[in-house]
Amino acid sequence: MKVTVISGFLGAGKTTLIRRIISNADSKTAVIVNEFGDVGIDRELVSSSGKLEVAELSSGCVCCTLRADLSETLTELREKFSPERVFLEPSGVSTTSSIVEALQEPHLKDIAELEGVISVIDASAFSELYPLESFQRLYRDAIANASAVVINKVDLASEKEIINVERTVNEINPSALVLRSSFGEVTLPEKLPGVEVRVSEGVHLLFDSFSTKPKEMSVEEAEELFERLKRGEFGRVIRAKGIFRAGGKSWYYDLSSGRVSREELPSEAEPSFVTIGSKIDKEALKRILEV
Repeated sequence: MKVTVISGFLGAGKTTLIRRIISNADSKTAVIVNEFGDVGIDRELVSSSGKLEVAELSSGCVCCTLRADLSETLTELREKFSPERVFLEPSGVSTTSSIVEALQEPHLKDIAELEGVISVIDASAFSELYPLESFQRLYRDAIANASAVVINKVDLASEKEIINVERTVNEINPSALVLRSSFGEVTLPEKLPGVEVRVSEGVHLLFDSFSTKPKEMSVEEAEELFERLKRGEFGRVIRAKGIFRAGGKSWYYDLSSGRVSREELPSEAEPSFVTIGSKIDKEALKRILEV
């Protein structure tokens, strides 16, 4: 199986990019998603975008405790479905180098062939986060170990901000293919440049998180909740996303880079909610979201 890793910090647009890529994929393609929280929102989103197998690694990150689970999942995919291509979306707090190293372990060599690494960067948030030491180390690790870098959300960034990202990418990894994108719309080459594993700087970000299966809420109630999350009423929220049932429909809400978006899903999906940040007011969220 040929494996393509699609990495990037929380809210960069990894899932959106995968949904674009697999929208016309056949049954020989599979996706593995790795959630940071305890609920599988990305799995629901990816499943709604194509008729293909979607496996999930939840509540952790591939670079830490889930290497054994990754090996087991890849083995199971091969045995049950025999896909030719697999897209792996690691958690937004995983280090790219550790994921690449995990895929190149001897016992996986006969199962999976690493085809490439696509690192996704949110152009609108880069200038704010990159100067911070811990975030910078995570960004540098993702860029250094990428075959291609997709600079996403260019519609929300100025030309100066976009050029700044491109300059940084070229300084860290001049051999990486660099592409601009909005809403994950990008044309990728048939074959990605090769990956050269660079040593991880050992960065690991610690976040507070809260996840739950929310009760049914109206569109207006869910909209108000995400606006309050955006204003910081429940702590410093870096990312929040949720699937809600309302009026017989499934709605996906997303808070990323200080912006809230809403999307109606084409089919019924399991209600779920997760928020990641620091000093999250979990009790207040429970009162709103749970019965």
